[in-house]
Amino acid sequence: HLGNSEATKTGLASSQWFNLIYASRIMKRCHKSANSAKDDRRKLVMAEMKSLRRILEVTRIEWLRHQMKM
Repeated sequence: HLGNSEATKTGLASSQWFNLIYASRIMKRCHKSANSAKDDRRKLVMAEMKSLRRILEVTRIEWLRHQMKM
């Protein structure tokens, strides 16, 4: 993982960077609880993970765009 200063250097908004880190943490936690959860809860968690993945993907694309501009 890049440090916060690195992210700023590459022109990524720190809030976006925070979202990226936060979302990946949630995803890790979701994986753990999904594995030990009952089926209905698992479905809920999986749905949440899908939307998080979408957010992560969008953020990553934004970040790559910043890299291209450099």
